[in-house]
Parts: sequence; structure tokens; C-alpha cells
Amino acid sequence: MIPLRTARERKRRPALQGYYITALTRGSILTPKTPSDIMLTDESAVSFFGRIAVRKDEGKRRRILDAALKVFARDGYYNAKVSEIAKLAGVAHGTIYLYFKNKEDLLISIFKELMGDLLEHVKAEVEKIDSPKEKLRKLIELQMELAQEYRELSELMLIELRQSSKLLKSDAIDMIEEYIRFIEGILRRGMERGEFREDLDPTAVATIIYSSFEGMITRWLLEGDAFDLNRASKGVYSCLMEGIAAKRGG
Repeated sequence: MIPLRTARERKRRPALQGYYITALTRGSILTPKTPSDIMLTDESAVSFFGRIAVRKDEGKRRRILDAALKVFARDGYYNAKVSEIAKLAGVAHGTIYLYFKNKEDLLISIFKELMGDLLEHVKAEVEKIDSPKEKLRKLIELQMELAQEYRELSELMLIELRQSSKLLKSDAIDMIEEYIRFIEGILRRGMERGEFREDLDPTAVATIIYSSFEGMITRWLLEGDAFDLNRASKGVYSCLMEGIAAKRGG
């Protein structure tokens, strides 16, 4: 260690440490312009290093969720072992319980977080489109694309969910109802703009659309490539438009 030579240097050292940490938290390595810029309070130091710890924690937590998803999809929820999840995630068995209460808590978290993220992505992409007809087309396309990209999640949600606890089913119902309301909103907008028939029952049609998603994806999961999911989804959209599109002219 290089000794500090003077009292002045000893006084400057904490300030310089404060400067570098402040610069890091601000994403800048510019020389501070005022004395206050180089001061670091205990609170800001804890905040900075706390954020690093949180990011590391979240990364490990997400690894555990991803591993749980794979194990649940491969072995089924009831046959899945927490020890297998820990092994796949690269963590100690006991580490799982620092983040989740039990196996059921893992399943609930997968549903709320991973499924929730995908649904928010779908909504955001669909909202970029103006025409309600095209919104529905995009919604159906995206739903099928994501089902194929995240097959394990689709399998877990559509097959394992039906055998799970009342608690998870309650959470699932809330999310399904929110999704159906989103579809309803598209239908109502189309009715207002004259793209869809004025006499539609938006709730009933939205429920039919959602149910068609589940039906198509479940068939694809069970039959594999023998069932052409993309072709089926185009057929569903075509039939849907035949039934709900406003008729033009005589």
C-alpha cells in the first residue's frame, strides 16, 4: 500500500472516492464542477451499491424462474423436484427458498411474471396499430408466434394450470379477464369507427377470440407439426372477419 504523504492528501482521499462513485451513479466521468459534486453521503453510497446487489439478486431470481419453467414443462408440476430446478439454475438447493416459499410459489411467479411480461408485450405491439381490424390480425399473429417461441410456457399455462391450486387459478382468471377486456376494447373501437357490426356483443366475441387462442395452441402442443398453427390462425381471422366486419353497400 502506498502511504499518504500529507494530511492534505488524507483529507482529499474521501472526496475523491466520493467523486468516482458519484460519477458512476450519474453515468459520467466528467470532472465535477462544484464541491458538492465530489461529496458522497452515506445514503447515496448505500443506494448505489444496493442497486448493484438488487440487479444481481434479480438476475439469480430470473435464472431460477427460467429453470423452473423448463423443469415444470419437462416433468410436469407434480413430478418436478426443487433440487432439479436448483441444479439447472446453477444455485444451491437452499437458495431457492431465499426467493420463493415453495414449489407452488415458483409456479405462481412464473405465471404472474413471465406470462405477464408476454401479455404486456402483445398489448404494446398491438397498440401501435391504428385500424381495429389490423389490431386483431396482429393480435392473433403475435399470440401464435409467441406460443411457438415460448413453447414451454405455453405448455405450462395450458396444461399444468388446469391441475393447479385454487390460488393459481384465481390469479389466472384475473389475467384472462384483463386480456379479454383488452380484446373488448379493440372491438368497441371498431364498432365506433364502423369497421365492425354495430350489433356485436363485444364481451361474447372477445371471449370467443380468446378461447380460439387456447384451442389452437393446445392442439399444436398435443399434435406438434401435424397441426399447422400459422395456417389455423389465418383461418380463424378470416372466419372472424366474416362474422363481425361491417357490411359495405347493398
